[in-house]
Amino acid sequence: MISNAAGRPPGVAAVGRRLVAAPGGAPVLLAGALLLTAVLELVVLRRSSVAPAAAAALALVAFVVVSLMLDVVPFRAQPFAFAAFGLLLTPALVRVVLDGGRELKLPLELAGLVLALVVLTPRPAAAFGAWLLLAPYFQLAARHVEIGYWANNVLYLAPPVLFALWTLTPARTHARRLRPRVVDLLPLGYLALAGVSLGFSSWAKETGYRSAVDQLYQNVGIGVVCYYFCVFGPARGRLGERFLAALLGSGAVVAVLAIIERATGWTPWGHSASEAGRVAATLSSAGVLGAYLGAAIAAAVAVLLWHGPPALRRLSWIALPLAIPALGFTLTRGPILATLVVVVAMIVFRRSAVRLAVAGIAVLLAVVAIGSWSTISSSSLYRGRVAESSNVQSRLLIDRWSIKLFERKPVLGHGYGSFDAIKNSAQLSPGNLPLAAGKDYTSHNTFLTILVELGAIGLALLLLPWLLVSSAALRGVIRGTAARPWLPIACVGVLGAYALTALTTDMRFFSIVPALAWIAVGVLRGETLGEDGAAADTPGQA
Repeated sequence: MISNAAGRPPGVAAVGRRLVAAPGGAPVLLAGALLLTAVLELVVLRRSSVAPAAAAALALVAFVVVSLMLDVVPFRAQPFAFAAFGLLLTPALVRVVLDGGRELKLPLELAGLVLALVVLTPRPAAAFGAWLLLAPYFQLAARHVEIGYWANNVLYLAPPVLFALWTLTPARTHARRLRPRVVDLLPLGYLALAGVSLGFSSWAKETGYRSAVDQLYQNVGIGVVCYYFCVFGPARGRLGERFLAALLGSGAVVAVLAIIERATGWTPWGHSASEAGRVAATLSSAGVLGAYLGAAIAAAVAVLLWHGPPALRRLSWIALPLAIPALGFTLTRGPILATLVVVVAMIVFRRSAVRLAVAGIAVLLAVVAIGSWSTISSSSLYRGRVAESSNVQSRLLIDRWSIKLFERKPVLGHGYGSFDAIKNSAQLSPGNLPLAAGKDYTSHNTFLTILVELGAIGLALLLLPWLLVSSAALRGVIRGTAARPWLPIACVGVLGAYALTALTTDMRFFSIVPALAWIAVGVLRGETLGEDGAAADTPGQA
């Protein structure tokens, strides 16, 4: 029996990696996986009582087959191999999607979706870049339209399942994984704590655990999966550039949609997800759009200031003149000020004459901030919410209530998603304000929300990876040891734009923007805390 140095049997993934690395091991495993594929496909087509379980198993086995093909089949022959494998799976795929009663619908659709993704997207880095490029267009706002609902499920929610499989696969291309460190346990610990806390969350009981788990997956799980894919996945050496390219490209498109919405009121999903006078484009609110545009602006400035690759510089010059006015059209001070702070910090950090040119960007952002304030102060939105100071007073009241709720359960909190339910049932005093000032508003501070819901341990599990990884990345830039300084600076800028905006907006209701923070940290982790990831790529994986 194979055992490790401590005498304990290794895990399944470790055994798989050893078999793949052995001479002739990969072809033998591929032959066995193809045989198992044929057997499972026959079970699915015969529509027996075990067909749903066979469909789920077939999805996993198909993934293993594709992973092994990347190792065994020559690069030029891979398209033909994948096409033949796709034809082999087509009958079962059609049966999985169309078959089954209502009680079998979810597992069959999931199995069919994973099968389709495995066959159609055998290249991890390209699939990740395409997913991120499309992600901001298929968020919650899209689910109000039938085609948007299905696009959200297929193009946004499903691919991270494939990323998780790619991260766990025992393919030979993973032989040069980074060694896990303590910091790599923290994101999983954060997700696990949030998941376990659903068991004692009043919100989960009221909403229903299926809906609660779905929201946990969207708002936390996707980001954590992306972190591990960026650090331990098979294509991490190419993900940094793809991440920034997708962010800049999608940021430019979203900015154009925001400008169109400002001029015409039109949005791709037929309605605006924001309040009157503000723009949200395809995202769920003006604040979330502002955070996304702020992250894109921070990435563009870093690429230009630290002389990134020519392709990214061209994208940056396209994104900046579009994203800056679109950011102003959100009429949301939080992300505007957060972006300004990040850009100014970059200019101060950069010690060269180039910062004089980039200072113009900061001046333009300041003009946008001042112009936005002028527009806000003259709008009915300002007169109805801000000028009366009720909005500000309500936020301050909720902040005070958040601290009191945290003091009641400071270690593990009240349970994921339970902030509003706990706040409204806690019988806290509003002071001189009406009780509705606290109960009619939700939190506008992500980190205070986490303190209430997951306690000090939850907040530490969230922030420690960000702080440890980003500080190590910045030390590499300062010491001159960073091979590509524009990449860590851009990722830290994305993280900073998100974190500062999260101080004024509760991000627990949203998905892709919190995921950007985890992706940035994952790229930083693979770039600065381990061996060079570029060596891990193969032509078939790029």
